[in-house]
Amino acid sequence: MRVDAREVRRLIPEVGRWIDALQDWRPVFREYHKDFLSMMRAQFISQGGLVGGWQPLSPTYAARKERERPGRRIMVYDGDLEAALSDPGAPGQVLRLGPGTAVMGTDIGYAAAHDRGAPSRSLPLRQLIPDAEEIESDLAARTLQYLQRIIG
Repeated sequence: MRVDAREVRRLIPEVGRWIDALQDWRPVFREYHKDFLSMMRAQFISQGGLVGGWQPLSPTYAARKERERPGRRIMVYDGDLEAALSDPGAPGQVLRLGPGTAVMGTDIGYAAAHDRGAPSRSLPLRQLIPDAEEIESDLAARTLQYLQRIIG
């Protein structure tokens, strides 16, 4: 997920004076990151509930997974991907903060295949990170809270 401070003006025009005053958005982005991790934790617990639910496992794979990893949810085999997207500082987690942009997510290679689907590997699309449009209103509300707290 990429966040750009310039987009905030489009989302919430009334914060223009704050946006102009804030040269370094890293404190705001650190707050976004906390929310991102919480959102991703909810995404895994709800098995894709933030994007309409993840496609069920194939019967063959579901049986194998239940033998090898009993009780594990969809998208959780060893837990690395879930941890990278929901636990602060976990291996595989990506958090790059700049004064005006932030990138959050994971560098675990198979995440992209799941997120986009890989029909050649019989891997259905199971979107991990909701589209920005789906979370914009929440992001706008949280931005107002952050800015009021940081700038006053």
